[in-house]
Amino acid sequence: PYTVQRFVLGSAPAKLPIPEPRCPELQELIQQMEQLPAPDGYRRITHLLVDAGARNFTWVDPLPEDIIATPPAIGFTVVTAKFQGRVTVLYERGLDLYALELHRDGELVERVDEVSFDALGETLERLIDDGNWRRIRVRCLSGQKSAQY
Repeated sequence: PYTVQRFVLGSAPAKLPIPEPRCPELQELIQQMEQLPAPDGYRRITHLLVDAGARNFTWVDPLPEDIIATPPAIGFTVVTAKFQGRVTVLYERGLDLYALELHRDGELVERVDEVSFDALGETLERLIDDGNWRRIRVRCLSGQKSAQY
């Protein structure tokens, strides 16, 4: 006997583990990451992060007068076949765009500037998504003897 489970990708919300921000630009970034679709059309950007093993979230929630000196940002670590390290999404106020930074062992590996909100998912997918979420994993459960029919 076996159990079949069916899942609809992207149907369950994936919320970022960040408290309600005071900065409207950070609030907008969080909303965009939670609501905008990933390029595959099945998931949201936050599902892409879950599939990349995103953890150790940090954020910068500046006061309005500090927004240029310390721009709003969300950072997290990922471990995929494509990239292992720290990813930071920064708000670029002057351009009303984002920048993505990849760090490994404390050193900047890559920076992508001038990322519009509607290209955020595509850019994250290109940088960190290894496509491993598409692979079906079968796990055999031990402890019970299988019945013979």
